[in-house]
Amino acid sequence: MTDAQRVTLMAEWWPNACAVQGWQSKDRELRLRVLSFAVSYAFEDQQQFLELLNSEAEPPRVLESASDLNGRGDIDAVKACLLMLADNLKGAGEVGRPDVGRARRLRAAIRAQVKCIALYHLNAEGLLAKIIRDKFKAGSRAMPLTLDDLTAAPIGEKPSQLDQVIRRLGGILHNKKTGLRVRAGDSIHDMNLLAGVNCSCKRCAGVRLVVMEQPF
Repeated sequence: MTDAQRVTLMAEWWPNACAVQGWQSKDRELRLRVLSFAVSYAFEDQQQFLELLNSEAEPPRVLESASDLNGRGDIDAVKACLLMLADNLKGAGEVGRPDVGRARRLRAAIRAQVKCIALYHLNAEGLLAKIIRDKFKAGSRAMPLTLDDLTAAPIGEKPSQLDQVIRRLGGILHNKKTGLRVRAGDSIHDMNLLAGVNCSCKRCAGVRLVVMEQPF
């Protein structure tokens, strides 16, 4: 779990779920029980989750702290569950479907790449549309494929549609000889700041300060 994910969990996902469910956000024991069930099972709806949570059942995987969340799969499961408990329909649709959460993240990353490309290209959105059209022969002139139509599912032994787009856009930006960023002489950090997207470079990671109200 990254520092940013810790902050979002404690400052957004968990308090929002508590507000809807009438729970005390400072109830650490309840929080860990909820997180334990979230990573142990795939739930179809809020009622099913609450029935199990309020029973005497114990989850097969018991977390002793939120730091025990291990990897992207755990984070996706926890986020989807807490959004479901906060009556967030988008989050509920991702419960038990890690592919949906991954697709959402990849689309967000692509949109950030497009913002960066827009620093150097007059029609970044048009460039994205052309890449999608050229790579994936589907849709029609009247109804072309869009970013939201692409999936995160591998295509046989090939990367998913979204992964292919990310790699292509990455090359357009960062290729050592032809990359738009490289030719402009910008660092990745400077490019991200100019484009107004989150920067995960070592320079930015080193200055993040996380202040927590209580231990996990």
